[in-house]
Amino acid sequence: MGKTRFLATGLLLILGFVTGACEAAPRPLGEVLVVLRNELTKPLTASVVMSAPGQLYVARVAHTAGARVAHTYDALSEASGTIFALFTSDTQTTEQLLESLKNCPEVLAASPNRKMQVPRPLSAEPGTGGEETRSTEIGKQEAP
Repeated sequence: MGKTRFLATGLLLILGFVTGACEAAPRPLGEVLVVLRNELTKPLTASVVMSAPGQLYVARVAHTAGARVAHTYDALSEASGTIFALFTSDTQTTEQLLESLKNCPEVLAASPNRKMQVPRPLSAEPGTGGEETRSTEIGKQEAP
């Protein structure tokens, strides 16, 4: 029993350390969501986007702008017929990266990847936390 508790405690400590280390990793200096012209096969499929030629194409465009590919959105690319990707840079700000991408003829659109906070919707279901806000608002409306 004591050995099991010791191992469980050790695993929890290690998991907490690893999770904390991952969360503390700094974000890249610049992050841009990019839409690229499809210069691969038509129709564009997820497997084409994720194939070696597809990944090389996206990486070449990113390299031209001084960035690297953080993620390629294959399903979104297949649905739209264009290639969606997230480019990052440790040497350029988001604004500098956007400026660099203006010179790339393959780029159809580019947008800063900003961290956004979406407000929590008001919920009427019990147990979801929304009932406190709702009852407070109702109480304010009923007061003379």
